Amino acid sequence: MAEPLKLARAAIAEGMDRILRELLVQDPKLAKKAQLVVDCARSFNETALDLLLEHGADIDSMNRGYGVLHAAIQEEAHGENTLDESKRLHFVRHVLDRGASTELRGGWPAMRPLELGAVSRQRAVIELLLERGVAVDAFAAATLGDAKRVKRALAKDAGFAKDRDAGGLTALHHVSASRLHDDRKIGKALVSIAQDLLDAGADIGSRAKSWLHEVDPIYLAISAHHFALAKLLLERGADSSSGLVTAMWNTGDDFARFGELCFEHGADPNAVRYEKKPLLNDMVRWGRFQQALWLLDRGADPNLTDERGWTAVHQAASRKNKRVLDALIAKGGRADAKAKDGTRPSDLFRG
Repeated sequence: MAEPLKLARAAIAEGMDRILRELLVQDPKLAKKAQLVVDCARSFNETALDLLLEHGADIDSMNRGYGVLHAAIQEEAHGENTLDESKRLHFVRHVLDRGASTELRGGWPAMRPLELGAVSRQRAVIELLLERGVAVDAFAAATLGDAKRVKRALAKDAGFAKDRDAGGLTALHHVSASRLHDDRKIGKALVSIAQDLLDAGADIGSRAKSWLHEVDPIYLAISAHHFALAKLLLERGADSSSGLVTAMWNTGDDFARFGELCFEHGADPNAVRYEKKPLLNDMVRWGRFQQALWLLDRGADPNLTDERGWTAVHQAASRKNKRVLDALIAKGGRADAKAKDGTRPSDLFRG
């Protein structure tokens, strides 16, 4: 028989509330599992959430960096929202009515639900939170594109430009992560805020803790697809080679546009590594062949090795991709290169 937790998760996801109720009667301690509370948000299951609360669940419990509000607002850290927006809004209202805290930090990057609404481009949720009286401090103002409020904060204390919120983010992180720039007016305001922060001494390379690694403003701006802001940051000295890595990973079909921007500001594809691998090598490794060929045409070295001594040629051979393999060799990739264990690309291609 499947574990009760797995059965409860399945019941929540499938809307089988009767089964969830039976499981909670059999094992009331299940309600204490934060994972289940967050699962309710993933499927906007209000009935299941209420059942958990009736059995002692904590509505402010956190699971893997997400609380119930964060999970309802942000479906995926780097993806677009696909779920029904009216259901989302109804669920968020339901959660607020049951006393969920609007001050907990969670999601990606770790922010209050109000700021996370801007990062996830959830305007209706933002309006609802504001209606419920959520405070707009200067950090939130930066995320929302409220240039006047940020100017007032800087006029009162220029040191705000370097301050960090309770989650470790600077205002420059906040403005860079915002995805409200699809509104032209807000987009201009976000760029203006970034300029004001930089003029006041904000550290353009400041890093903040993320899930697996630290992130800087250029990482966030490119991830948010905010071209004008990314351009400003690069003009003001952001690390273009680091930005290039983000462009190759996080911008989908937009990678070339942001990649070219990074090259215009001195990016070197051979100067950066991702997960201990040269960027070209890693693009081939993960099957991002369009990006790999694009980098190859712009000077990425096909013979740089990773920690095993594998080159991009090894990676292409291991994936049996003859088109990419031929392109790498045509650009000088060595077909006879030996890895640390003596493996050649030809061994991998035949294997």
